Amino acid sequence: MQAIYINNHLSQEGETQIKRLASPLAEIGHIHYFCYGQYSTRTDDCLLLCNNNSLLQIWADRQYPMTGFTLPAGWHLWESHLPQDRIEAGNEINIGKGVYFVQRNPDSIEVFSFGTRPDNKKAYEFYLNNQNLLKRFSNFFKKETTQITANYKKSEMECDMALNNDVLSENVDPLSMHDSIKVHFLEKMSYPFNLLSAKEAPCYKLFLKGYTNCEISKVLDISPSTVDSYFSRIKKKLKCSNRIELFQKAMDAGLVDYHLEIFSEN
Repeated sequence: MQAIYINNHLSQEGETQIKRLASPLAEIGHIHYFCYGQYSTRTDDCLLLCNNNSLLQIWADRQYPMTGFTLPAGWHLWESHLPQDRIEAGNEINIGKGVYFVQRNPDSIEVFSFGTRPDNKKAYEFYLNNQNLLKRFSNFFKKETTQITANYKKSEMECDMALNNDVLSENVDPLSMHDSIKVHFLEKMSYPFNLLSAKEAPCYKLFLKGYTNCEISKVLDISPSTVDSYFSRIKKKLKCSNRIELFQKAMDAGLVDYHLEIFSEN
């Protein structure tokens, strides 16, 4: 794979809007740097959305290649893959101790970058204990910026950055804006359990832990036929035709644990 460099990106005009979407990360885990990158393996187009353009500008000025797109799928520490000069470039503007989450699709590579302050001693502990949370935020961010990426694909970087979302109006007070985004994010984070009843949700959770219907009936002290009935309703609500799709739905939402390369080396 050839080296990918920064030539242009949508964040230049949309940094304010992107900051608003990423604002919950600062409160949840002191994550004040977030960047989403998408590289098309078919057309070589590269899309970048970032809440802090300073680091991207440094990389562009110094012609640093985009490292994340060359990595295998999974989670990776910046310090394990970036040369020292890249690490120091981030430290110059108080960004460090970051991780990449890489997704490789049939026709694209997606990279989600999370960074905090270099002196954050609990950064890696937070990443280790909140892998699914960060993956779910990544899915949330992608969905909320659908309009941006659609405009990008139509006009090749000539994007007006309109998110078509009332909560992102420039006329809204910044404080209430932050609260609205935070509430909106937290609501999305409850998916898909927010679609299930109080009786259906425990069944789904136990299913994701590997319990059979018989075991679920014993744990919840309900009949097997009731469990079957709950799962019929769960599949209908989540628009799944079988249990494989139910499990995939959970994986897509970041509810299922998966192997992390960066934390399995030691």
